[in-house]
Amino acid sequence: MDYEPLIITGPTASGKTSYSIKKALEQNGEIICCDSMQIYKKMDIGTAKATAEERAAVPHHMLDFVEPWEEYSVADYCKAAETVYKDILSRGKTPIFVGGTGLYVTSIVEGYSYAEEEEEDVALRAQLENRDAEELYAFLKENDPEAAAITHVNNKKRIIRYVELFKKTGLTYIERAARSKSSEPFFKGKVIAVKMDRERLVERINLRVDMMIKEGLVEETEELLKYCSNAGKTLSKTAFQAIGYRETMQYLAGEISRDEMADKIKVATRQYAKRQMTWLRKWPWVEWVEM
Repeated sequence: MDYEPLIITGPTASGKTSYSIKKALEQNGEIICCDSMQIYKKMDIGTAKATAEERAAVPHHMLDFVEPWEEYSVADYCKAAETVYKDILSRGKTPIFVGGTGLYVTSIVEGYSYAEEEEEDVALRAQLENRDAEELYAFLKENDPEAAAITHVNNKKRIIRYVELFKKTGLTYIERAARSKSSEPFFKGKVIAVKMDRERLVERINLRVDMMIKEGLVEETEELLKYCSNAGKTLSKTAFQAIGYRETMQYLAGEISRDEMADKIKVATRQYAKRQMTWLRKWPWVEWVEM
C-alpha cells in the first residue's frame, strides 16, 4: 500500500463526505463509517449518509447495518472496525475512517477504554436519576467538559453515567481513558479534521436542514417509526437521540409546528457542531485542514 491510513473527521456539515470521496479516489481507498448514527438502517436523510452515487464511486463499510431498535456500543464498533480495517489493508487498499463521532474517533486512535463498563453504583445511580437532566448536564460541563462535549443534552442516560463515573473516580473522561485502556490502538495513520469559517458553517447547517426537510425527512421518520412498529420494537435509546428525528417526532405528535421543527433541528445541529470542535481541539494528534 502506497498511502497512509486516514481518519477524516470534523464538525457536522463541514464537508467531510465530499473531502473523503476525493481522498479515497486519490489514494486507492475504501471508506469506513465513523458515525454513531449512520450505522442505523432506515435513517438516511437525517444522518446525511453518503449518496448512492458516492457509495458506487468508493466502497463504504459499516454504514447502514444496525437495526434502529438495537443498541450498539463503542466496544462493538471498535471490534468490528478493526476487522474491516485489517481486511482493507490486506487487499492493498487504504482504509479511510470518516465521521464526526468523537468517542469513536478517540477510541480508534487511543485504544478503547472499558471505563464505562465498570460496576455501577446502584445507590448513586438512583440519586442521579431523580435529578433534572439539564442540572446534571451543567454539572458535567463544569467538571468533565470532555465528556459533555460528546454527550447530547437530551441523552439523560449517558449524562448520568458520566456524572456517576466522575463522582466515583474523581477523574475526567480523558483521565479515565488514559488510565484504563484495555486494548492497544489498531489504527496507525493520520487524523485530519476539516474546519471552515464559523459563519459559513452555520450557513451550511441551516441549508442542510432545509434540504433534509425538502428531501423527505418527515416522511422518512414516519417510515422509520412504522418499520420499528411492524417489528414490534421501538427506537433504541441511541437512535432516538439522533438530531432531526427527535424534533420531527415532536412535529408528528402535534407538539410543535413545521417551522418550529426546522428551527429546533438547526439549533441542535449548531450546538452539536460546537461540541465536536471543542472535543477535537483537545487532541494533539489532530491535523486541521481548512475547507
